[in-house]
Amino acid sequence: MFELAEQNISIGKDEYNHRLNDLRIALFNTQRDMIEQKIPAVILVEGIPGAGRGELVNLLNEWMDARHIKNRTFWKVSGETKQKPEYWRYWNVLPAKGEIGLFFGGWYSVPVKKFISGKSSDVEFERAMNNAVQFEKMLSEDGLLIIKIWLHLSENDYRKVMKKRGGEPDPLSGDKESRRSIYADLLKSYEKAIRITDTSVARWYIINSHSSAQRNISVLELLISAMTNALKMKKQKKPSNGELFSTLPEHVLGKVNMEHKFEGDYGKAFKKFRESINCLTLNAYEKGLSTIILFEGWDAAGKGGAIRRLTSAIDARIRQTIQIAAPTDEEKTHHYLWRFWRHIPQAGHVTIYDRSWYGRVLVERVERFASSDEWSRAYEEINHFETQLAESGCLLLKFWLHISQDEQLKRFKEREELEWKHYKITPEDWRNREKVEDYFSATDDMLIRTSTEIAPWRIIPANDKRYARIEVMRIVCEELKRSLKVKK
Repeated sequence: MFELAEQNISIGKDEYNHRLNDLRIALFNTQRDMIEQKIPAVILVEGIPGAGRGELVNLLNEWMDARHIKNRTFWKVSGETKQKPEYWRYWNVLPAKGEIGLFFGGWYSVPVKKFISGKSSDVEFERAMNNAVQFEKMLSEDGLLIIKIWLHLSENDYRKVMKKRGGEPDPLSGDKESRRSIYADLLKSYEKAIRITDTSVARWYIINSHSSAQRNISVLELLISAMTNALKMKKQKKPSNGELFSTLPEHVLGKVNMEHKFEGDYGKAFKKFRESINCLTLNAYEKGLSTIILFEGWDAAGKGGAIRRLTSAIDARIRQTIQIAAPTDEEKTHHYLWRFWRHIPQAGHVTIYDRSWYGRVLVERVERFASSDEWSRAYEEINHFETQLAESGCLLLKFWLHISQDEQLKRFKEREELEWKHYKITPEDWRNREKVEDYFSATDDMLIRTSTEIAPWRIIPANDKRYARIEVMRIVCEELKRSLKVKK
């Protein structure tokens, strides 16, 4: 793979200056078109130490409109980053529409370093690379242009660079023999990484850095070509409406037993579970176990009431409640999962969502705010997102509060009649009720496609509010005990 990149090509000074000037103008103009068409891009620069990665990043800022470039380095891992899932730091810095993220390294640096140092196995390394493939696929399908550049040096060129640096520490460190060995290990690791992650939506481009002049010309030509192709693809792409209704034969909600009612001393049960949740969440804080609890369900199903009872049991210093509404202008310029990644709790903390990322396959699907291509691929994207949360040690609990249509109508009328409940009812609630069949269909699809072993859906019959609230608290207690390995 890398041997082909070691063929040295020279270019004269006059020819270089002439071509450089023309290409810089072309790149600048192409970037302006990207801004106008609101196409985001990530240029990820990796390569052999000494191959000119830092120099290239600086030049790219000089060649393009730097006001629309966000430079990102991932050398140091901050305290907060250590307490978040690995990809949190990358989601947080993704460029908005029309911007370019210039990433020095990126999501490849850490897993490669771990692999070389022996801190991760072959299986773990391949899993990390497959996570990168899924991440890039998700972003690319949402319209992000990803350009991955590997700046290469032959071993002979690398040794010359290190010798010229003199007293500077060798990034690969060690004497000549260990340096040669580590150089070989780095190439072997990245060759494996590139073979796994070189996909049709996120290609790797290996560029020889033997000559900085030829390297610069090659990079300029590559960027112009990739951006021009992205602009053409956007013009050719037509939005797909597709099928709105479920194609799955099973109807999950229709099989829910709605006759459940709470029996017993509600006050006593509530007090018992509140005290247990308080102790368990503080224990989780001490052990660094983060928890996400999300609520979805019909309008007036009692999500707010269940959340209030739950939050009363959790120390306010370690939890936050997030109510999801329509995305802001800033959020619309990013992938829909971006705003949820930003609020992932740090180790030991609890985040409760009143509605969640499932809006993509519910309201955005039914109201056609998302195309069929967008909501159809969201099931896979959500499952991958939740897998990453679980693998990072986060406990994820998902509740669907289910009420009958008769009970919903009763609660709507009550909200209209009682002055202190007026704020809970809006014209949109009545409009959504008219689309109940569409929402039933979308919900069935969601429950079937996203209820997984690591993040199953809990469907709570909620015609009886007391039953629903105690059931939610009971499940939260059980799952915290299981995760903390607390004896029942």
